[in-house]
Amino acid sequence: MRTLDWHRMYDKAIGKKPNTNIFVEVVRPERIVFKHAVFPHFVATASFEDREGRTQLTYHTVFE
Repeated sequence: MRTLDWHRMYDKAIGKKPNTNIFVEVVRPERIVFKHAVFPHFVATASFEDREGRTQLTYHTVFE
């Protein structure tokens, strides 16, 4: 699987701050894992589970 990334700049009172994330795993329809590439560094996992026709989302973040 190829690595995908997205970049976004957002304004803060003291200037612009980069927000770069890299998708490291996408398993349809079960899971998305991405790494926040700028401070604060973390890896986030969004897991999706079918619950009687509804979707349960579990979001887990580990800071490095």
